[in-house]
Amino acid sequence: MKRLSLILAALAALVVAALGDWTIGVVGNVVQVEGNAIQAGGAAWTPADLPGLVLWLDASDYSTLALSNNYVAAWADKSGAGNHTTQATLAYRRVYKASDAVANGLPSVSSDDTYIRWVTTPSLTIAQVWVVAAYKDGLDSTFDSYAILMCGDKDTGRIGMGLNRQATWYASGVLASTASKNGGTPSSTALPLPLTCLRFDLSSATTYAWQIGGYDNPVGSDRGWQGPICEVVCVDVVQTPAAVAQVEAYLMAKWGIE
Repeated sequence: MKRLSLILAALAALVVAALGDWTIGVVGNVVQVEGNAIQAGGAAWTPADLPGLVLWLDASDYSTLALSNNYVAAWADKSGAGNHTTQATLAYRRVYKASDAVANGLPSVSSDDTYIRWVTTPSLTIAQVWVVAAYKDGLDSTFDSYAILMCGDKDTGRIGMGLNRQATWYASGVLASTASKNGGTPSSTALPLPLTCLRFDLSSATTYAWQIGGYDNPVGSDRGWQGPICEVVCVDVVQTPAAVAQVEAYLMAKWGIE
């Protein structure tokens, strides 16, 4: 393994010499080149290689989006598990942006206000979640409402819920009250949130039909997530530290996150 790491590091150095200012990194047995992962043996690494992958949504893959006037009616799952997401009601659809300034000029599935807009998964079990997202323009220091990234149950099944008029994640009735930002230590502090690779470690593996981007809220319609959602990766088993690092290196390089 040590010899393999040395070989990969040497390969990265050669690529730098040949290609100049490209982003190069080595994570485990993977070389990252401008967001493309190359494993030892030449195979390109993607989240599809994760054990227990149950959902993979990717706004950069236009072929996975079913649009009506740029509103997202369906977002197909790339995990191979067939957990495709849908939104039948026009008023609840998020908008596709081919070049979102808040998402570093890359594609997103977004919303510009607090209104609840989401896509819904089939019933599936989740233990860990990665979301590449930003809140509003990435600069705000407080949430405008109880902003929700994902929800399976309105009382006990929320993931990534911003606390109204605060900068922190909500801590009551949630499956994760902290999040890791770009591979850092999990924290309750959410904002400001420019485009970021978020990781939520659930308190236990949980099964719901998940709503991503908001939820069908009988209390009010102002708890949607404002800003871009670019990629969502969900697994039903907790990953090893090496696999976690691999996912985060892949997502950060792909979406231009430093």
